[in-house]
Amino acid sequence: MRTSRDLVLFDTNILVLAQNLDSPFYEKAIDLHHQVFEGKIKGVLANQNLLEFYSIVTNPKRLVKSLTSEKASFEIKNYVERSNFQIIKTKGNELELILNLVRGKNVKGGLVFDVYLVATMISNGIKTIYTQNEDDFIIFSEIKVINPFQ
Repeated sequence: MRTSRDLVLFDTNILVLAQNLDSPFYEKAIDLHHQVFEGKIKGVLANQNLLEFYSIVTNPKRLVKSLTSEKASFEIKNYVERSNFQIIKTKGNELELILNLVRGKNVKGGLVFDVYLVATMISNGIKTIYTQNEDDFIIFSEIKVINPFQ
C-alpha cells in the first residue's frame, strides 16, 4: 500500500507542458502523465493546479496555441474524473502554515501562491513535488523538489 510519502504533486507547469506540442519538454511531460495512468507514479494535483492550468492555457499571451475555455474545462474534467491523479483539497490550516513557511524567507508577490501550494501539500502529507521551477520551491526544507526534465 502506498503512503502519502509515495505521492508526488505535479506542479502546474507539467500540466501545461503536456498541452504544448511545440515545447521541447512535451514528450517527457506526456510520459510522466502515462506513468501516472499506469500506476508507476502516484500523481497528485491540488485544485490550485487546475485553476492555474486554466488561467495559463486559455491565455494566448502565455501559450501561443491557447485553448478555448471549453477545451480547458474538458481537460480539467479529465484530470478530475478520468485520470489516475488524486485531487487533494485544502484542510483549513493552510493560512497558518503559509505564515510559518514565509517566516524568515524573502517571499514576495506571486510567490505566495507557490507557498500556498506547499502548505496544501504539507496539510495533505505530500512530501514531493515535480516541477520545472525548482527555484520557487527549493527554499522549503519541508518538501523534496524534483525537476523531472533534468
